[in-house]
Amino acid sequence: MANIKDFIKKIGNSAVSLEEQQQALAQVEQTIIEAKQKRTEAVGKNADMVIQALKTIEAKLEAKLTELNNTPAKQGIQGPAGQDGKDGKDGKDGRDGTNGKNGTDGKDGIDGQDGVSVVDAKIDFDGSLVIYLSNGNEIDCGQILQPEVAKNIIISSGGSGTSQVVTDTLISLQNQINTLTGIDGVLGDMAQQNSNNVNITGGSITGVSGLGTVTSIIAGTGLSGGTITTTGTIAIDSTVTTNSGTQTLTNKTLTDPALIGTILEDVFTITDAAAFEIDPANGSIQIIVLGASRTPKGTNFLAGEAITMLIDDGAAYTITWTDSTFGTGGITWVGGTAPTLSTSGYTVIELWKVGSKVYGASIGGVA
Repeated sequence: MANIKDFIKKIGNSAVSLEEQQQALAQVEQTIIEAKQKRTEAVGKNADMVIQALKTIEAKLEAKLTELNNTPAKQGIQGPAGQDGKDGKDGKDGRDGTNGKNGTDGKDGIDGQDGVSVVDAKIDFDGSLVIYLSNGNEIDCGQILQPEVAKNIIISSGGSGTSQVVTDTLISLQNQINTLTGIDGVLGDMAQQNSNNVNITGGSITGVSGLGTVTSIIAGTGLSGGTITTTGTIAIDSTVTTNSGTQTLTNKTLTDPALIGTILEDVFTITDAAAFEIDPANGSIQIIVLGASRTPKGTNFLAGEAITMLIDDGAAYTITWTDSTFGTGGITWVGGTAPTLSTSGYTVIELWKVGSKVYGASIGGVA
């Protein structure tokens, strides 16, 4: 390759012709091109060498790995134990698990044995108290009476002791005698006589002649009158019900009465008010003419009572039946709803009470 420095000198020499300077410049360019080509070739050769070296190293490594894979590994010497690491921090508590299902009910236990009770107690012939149990056993509680006392109140039969029933019977008989005769201080159900008078309670004297004296009439017996020595009158007062008298019965209980003819019912007109009372004691038929929309009460309604009501709605007024005196929620109506009042005439309804609840039913409207 030509010396590039000589070409550069020619370019800057004024003694050299322009043509020569141009030739020198072209040679410089040519020289530079040749130099670049040689450098590229050198780099290519070096790269080939590097690639070849890498391939050689790769082949050696593969051979070494193959050798190592085919050679059994030897156990190395165990190194010393490492120090224990520090304890880690406690983790956060986990959430509570869901409740488990309820366990199944246990089996029923075995029935207990029947208890033992006292079924009878008797005093034996020797004065001993004997208790008889429901399981058939007997308990001898020992002597509670002297034998001579027991003999006086016990009847022996066949050599075996009798029961305390005999003693109880004697006491019962004595009590009945005292009641009949008045020995116990209370006037009995038989005639009692002293030297002056015969007192009669609960009975009558027949087959007796002669006169006596009525000294007094006991108050509260329904009889009235004074002392009668020979003849007199004992009157029956108004508190006693008679067969033919016209009387008013109050607070009387009639059990399965046989009624001849119809019953005369009371008809009562209710005084209109904002919360007027429906009281069966006033009559079994009651009438009301509304002066405004009203909410009545049934404060005195008793279980078993019933009334019939005739309601005039006045000027198209209404009734609210929800007062608590009729029971919880007010009157319970047949069909579920309270009746609509007729715009003319009367609306007829029936009310009755069972337990703590008043029930109602609409019969209809009448002119």
